[in-house]
Amino acid sequence: MAPPLLPGLSFLPSESVLLDRYLQPKIAGSSLDDLGCKAIMHDVDVYLLPPDELTAKYEHAPAGSDGAKVWYFFCPITKPKNGRTARRSRTICGDIRRWYHSEGSKKVVNGCAAVGGYYQKFTYKEKTESGGNVKPGWLMTEYGVTPEHGGVDLVLCKIYMSPRAPSRKRKAAEEEHVDAPPPTVQRVLQAIVEEEEETASCGDAPTVVEAAEEQGDASGNGWDDIDMTELFNGDTEDEPVRSD
Repeated sequence: MAPPLLPGLSFLPSESVLLDRYLQPKIAGSSLDDLGCKAIMHDVDVYLLPPDELTAKYEHAPAGSDGAKVWYFFCPITKPKNGRTARRSRTICGDIRRWYHSEGSKKVVNGCAAVGGYYQKFTYKEKTESGGNVKPGWLMTEYGVTPEHGGVDLVLCKIYMSPRAPSRKRKAAEEEHVDAPPPTVQRVLQAIVEEEEETASCGDAPTVVEAAEEQGDASGNGWDDIDMTELFNGDTEDEPVRSD
């Protein structure tokens, strides 16, 4: 067993360090002992267990000054066995638990990992008996290397709890209903509705809300899949600051 890190030390690597110092050597065949990270990184398929159970079994990395805990896992890439699609399966224990994309894949632009290095972000959700979804607050950033630049079926997953996550006592109140837009979109649409009501005319052009509903119906997707940027300009929510 690897010795624990000295008290007072924290582990806050940048994206390029995670790729250059840890993932690339691991892909090349280095062990956790070789990398000197056995105490804080683990060889585990993150899709075998829900994140609350997964993080309870494995040691987190030394936290920073804010006390936020982060777990790192070298995870194999598994794809559906049905042969009908190359899309990766991100479900856990059936279909009621799943990691959903919250941001598309982005290139890492610093360090040697700028060639072929990428990351993408996910949000963990669980289905409820009523057909809705709850977000316990778990987030994941996946770091990988494209196949043409030496990447294989292995990624490095960083799992952590959102600083804005509700407490467990409030979890039941955070249910997302299937047909309801996310809270941020609700606020934006409500403001637009109020403005349109004040300036209503006799024209037949659809309102922004109607256009959003039509976009969702036409694509067969829910509110989470609607591209709000096609309906109006401006951000709906500040982008979270990434700690490098």
